[in-house]
Amino acid sequence: MGALEDVRADSPAAGPAVLHVLPHPGGGGETYFDALESMGGYRFERRCITSSPTVRRADRILSSAFRISRDARAFDLIHVQGEVGALLCLPALVRRPSLLTPNGLNLLRRMSGLQERAARLNLRTIVRAADRTICVSEAERDELIGVVGASLAGKLVVIHNGVPFGDEVPVAARRDVRASLGISKSAVVAVCVGDLEPLKDPLTAARAALSVAPEKELVMCFAGDGTLRADLDRLAAGERGEALRVLGRRDDMDRVYAAADIVVLASIREGLPFAVLEGMSKGLAPIVSAVPGSIEAVGDTGIVVECGDVPGFAAALGRLAADEGERGARGAAARERVARLFTSTRMIERTRLLYDEVVGGR
Repeated sequence: MGALEDVRADSPAAGPAVLHVLPHPGGGGETYFDALESMGGYRFERRCITSSPTVRRADRILSSAFRISRDARAFDLIHVQGEVGALLCLPALVRRPSLLTPNGLNLLRRMSGLQERAARLNLRTIVRAADRTICVSEAERDELIGVVGASLAGKLVVIHNGVPFGDEVPVAARRDVRASLGISKSAVVAVCVGDLEPLKDPLTAARAALSVAPEKELVMCFAGDGTLRADLDRLAAGERGEALRVLGRRDDMDRVYAAADIVVLASIREGLPFAVLEGMSKGLAPIVSAVPGSIEAVGDTGIVVECGDVPGFAAALGRLAADEGERGARGAAARERVARLFTSTRMIERTRLLYDEVVGGR
């Protein structure tokens, strides 16, 4: 449930009621709705279609989607994340004032052949059904227009993902966090944040760090959990494994970022990655894979490497580890880029205007 889960949907004093729907808990979708639920003037309830991404039983999924669509009648607005979730909640999108956030077009981008044709048809159906579709990047909007056609382009709105923007990390805090993680003051630290799943490809980042470690004092920290955790643990237990720290899920990411100099994301698909934006907001120099959302996030502040290119990521890590001046300049430029384009305040205010428009329009 969201930050305002204690506010009942039938309490008229709290403002219009919004139902947030996720395919499953966790990931960028949870981060996105967590931010939006700090919005004043609305009250929120959150539902997940499945309890985890590993749930595959069709009867459970359909039963959950039916209950969500039925309960959506009590809400002034329904806001759904993801292409599959939107199709499952299609009756609610049609009946109620509704918003869709595809958040990376993950279904479409991983399909080919007949499955891709089905994914394209699904996108046209759900974009037509929803009042508006929020694209988290310009690249996502351009790709979506290519799928749904110019006739539906007026339904698409670009609202970039955003993150809180605070003060820079004090030097003393940086020193204390490194000590707690067993990392020396002189090491260059990279951090990779996200689910340890094939989609995020943490093994490419880990192998790149291991290849740099013999020549540079480099440590790469992984904050997250998932099916590739055991593989990362094996790498960390092997030769030169002291260059890796597998931290698991953390609820103190500000501290983890405080220890770092570089933020790395080797994903094979992204919307507009919160993890990279968070690192950039802390002044970390970004290294990302060449996927549209990540490229748009870092602009000219980051180093972009082809997906799965271990030597390419190693070269980028080695370059930044060896050059403190470039590292600092990229980090400062990245922080300024977030302040200008990607703050959570900006995201929330633009989404509030869209909520007002859609609720009022119906």
